[in-house]
Amino acid sequence: MKIRLRDLGEGRQDIGIDQPAAQRELPGCGPLRGELVAERTGDVVLVTGELRFSAELSCSRCLQPFSGTFRQELDLCYRPATAAAAPGKERELSADDLAASEYHRGEIDLWPELREAVLLALPLKPLCREDCRGLCPACGADRNQGDCGCREDRGDHRWDRLRELAGG
Repeated sequence: MKIRLRDLGEGRQDIGIDQPAAQRELPGCGPLRGELVAERTGDVVLVTGELRFSAELSCSRCLQPFSGTFRQELDLCYRPATAAAAPGKERELSADDLAASEYHRGEIDLWPELREAVLLALPLKPLCREDCRGLCPACGADRNQGDCGCREDRGDHRWDRLRELAGG
């Protein structure tokens, strides 16, 4: 999704997002939807709003597939690209350089930041439900379906004496 500065006047403008997810870049994600507000002041453009999407994930405990819906707030700043340092020379970056993305030739490409927002919204350890019991480490049965009958192994027996001293 791209925004042309010549189409974006000074002040605020609403931008609606209804974009099918790129399956190659965001596998398992549904369409991206949201309402953004672009605010232009001179060459600086602030884009704020909320992004919504659904995703097909696998539970990290029981490995069952499930669907989840996610929301991610966006707060983006774009500035025109600055001249790159000459070859062999270094350029010091300021805090503003790190907080803002650059645009080239009067066109802002929102896709890299939208993709990043989606990836940040996805959980690191997805769970199909909070009380998911996962798989039995001995036989591999799904504990959500019922008890498998395997006994719990307390781990390394060399530590039993220490567990007794600790009261556990």
